Amino acid sequence: MLRRSRTRGLREKFLKIFGLRAFRCPMETCNWRGLLNPNPLGEKLRGFIKDNFKFFLIIVGVILLILLIFILSAWLLASC
Repeated sequence: MLRRSRTRGLREKFLKIFGLRAFRCPMETCNWRGLLNPNPLGEKLRGFIKDNFKFFLIIVGVILLILLIFILSAWLLASC
């Protein structure tokens, strides 16, 4: 019996964790057991953004503000 590569195993575990299709799955919308996945992760995320758009914008704005502060502080420290 041939030994499978470790990367393929890691790839399957990664896809299984995030609810994406598994390696031997013929369809793109099936879960790690090969069954139909009625609500994959992307669909859940799209539904959440559509339902809570203001909340999503606030979170994105806060993340961008934190990144801007971090980048400006690093730039000011580097320029001194």
